[in-house]
Amino acid sequence: GADYICLFESSGMYHGHDIVNLAANIDGQHLDAVWGSRRLSRHDMKASYRFRYKHHAINGMISALGSHALSAAYLFRHGRYISDTLSGLRLVKTVHVQNVAQHINHPCFNQFLLSELLKSGNKVFELPVEFLPISPEKVKRTSISEGLRSLWVIFWPHKQRVD
Repeated sequence: GADYICLFESSGMYHGHDIVNLAANIDGQHLDAVWGSRRLSRHDMKASYRFRYKHHAINGMISALGSHALSAAYLFRHGRYISDTLSGLRLVKTVHVQNVAQHINHPCFNQFLLSELLKSGNKVFELPVEFLPISPEKVKRTSISEGLRSLWVIFWPHKQRVD
């Protein structure tokens, strides 16, 4: 019976208090989602890339380009630029999560969810959230193949198999 569902990645990279900040933005507005974005602060993003890719500059460049490619794909496909398509902190109307629930364990779940939200012009608000990068040895990053699969989901979400 809840109106919204909070999707929160609990790896330790996100702060729980940001959930309150996301929820505060739905009061009195007709938003379908409040999307926590790590990319709204250029300074934070630079610090994150320096930490994650300090010994692998080329991998960092590929990661940054891939992230921007996903954002640009939403702009091209749905007319909306989403800064952080891979965010692990989202507050979304329950109905939208239910519509893509069959993909909840899919590595591209965010793309299914964002495509669901944006295909009908639903209102999504991006809000900066605190983010603590974790060492690459401790967390799995999005691979190039997952990034390409994410692009496929953005353009053809109905052509994916249910995991």
